[in-house]
Amino acid sequence: AREKKRFMLRLLFSETPIPFTVDDPDIAYLYANGVVDNVDGYVGIPVPLYAKRLIAAFRPLFNGEAEYFLPGKESLAGYATADGLNMRAILGQYRDYVRRRGFRAFDADKLKEAAWHYSLDGFINFFIERLGGRTFIEVPSGRGRTDILVLYGKRKYIIETKIYTDDWYFRKGKTQLSAYLHSEGVDEGFYVVFSRKHADADSLTGEEIVEEKRIVTYIIQTDFERPSG
Repeated sequence: AREKKRFMLRLLFSETPIPFTVDDPDIAYLYANGVVDNVDGYVGIPVPLYAKRLIAAFRPLFNGEAEYFLPGKESLAGYATADGLNMRAILGQYRDYVRRRGFRAFDADKLKEAAWHYSLDGFINFFIERLGGRTFIEVPSGRGRTDILVLYGKRKYIIETKIYTDDWYFRKGKTQLSAYLHSEGVDEGFYVVFSRKHADADSLTGEEIVEEKRIVTYIIQTDFERPSG
């Protein structure tokens, strides 16, 4: 899988299904070595446990960015208290990081939409490990959403990620997250949406009750100005 890193990151994090064909050399190689299979006509990893293990294995590949996660010499103080994690502060710091790094860290030609899910997972994992918690990636069978599950002490935090395409899809994600919160017995969830269509004048953070669950939304702008020259 490491030999086909770019393809694997696209498979693990992209919202767009990949049609299965052995005419594609990446698919043929991974299929021959038992990494992927034909799942209803699309490339898939038939065992969810294997998908989680692959995501964990690829996390170190993102470590080169870790030095940029916090500005200057800022410490992790304030991101966790006796009451639990300050997830709002952590996600706010992630949005600031994306703005600081911009095109230099997120060249769309490298990973396309998979880069966003991958970067957030790496960022969250960096923070939570150092604060003494654990993170897990949950990839539901249907494409279009990736969930990050954070365990800290006796508390559970759920983050759902999406790429913004239109308002209907955006609202649907909130309903999906609310249903997941009900299934996990959690009252509050965090909805991180990556968007090329939102500007600074738009509302980029919000909170609302959706089917009796609090949804905290963070829109991360991804329409970067490309460097000249």
